[in-house]
Amino acid sequence: MLFFTYLGGFYSTMFVSLGFALLLSVRHQYREALMLLLTSGGAWLLNTVLKSHFMRPRPELEFWTHASGYSFPSGHATIAAAMYGMLFFIWARYRRQNHQSMVPAILCGILLIILIGVTRVYLGVHYPTDIIAGFASGFLWLITCAYALSLWQKRRPQPPLNGSRP
Repeated sequence: MLFFTYLGGFYSTMFVSLGFALLLSVRHQYREALMLLLTSGGAWLLNTVLKSHFMRPRPELEFWTHASGYSFPSGHATIAAAMYGMLFFIWARYRRQNHQSMVPAILCGILLIILIGVTRVYLGVHYPTDIIAGFASGFLWLITCAYALSLWQKRRPQPPLNGSRP
């Protein structure tokens, strides 16, 4: 259980984001790399703002792992939904472009995100509503970023008029 909860932690998600952004950049997928970093950073910023607004204390149970700060919404759930969601979204689109099924990417992403959220309740550091709110805010941010990436990739540079340079 701790393995999945660590995958949703700050250092793990930043390491994964930076690592995959570097990998995408090496493959000349600069837009995907940048959007992955923006999705990750934006999710953490969004979660910080929401926690500061709601200031809900953590459950008064004995934690099985270290947890600090406010409980609502779950940062692990928010970042998992957004960052891992974007990572699996990019993978699913890559599979579609190569005429492969997107189902493995989608199922792996959903399973990983759910496991990260469930472990937070299991470990006693969040209420179930914290996880649901984290998933909701993370998925909303993911949808926003995925839509922006899709629009950005559809936009093609326009050739100069009359063959002249601007």
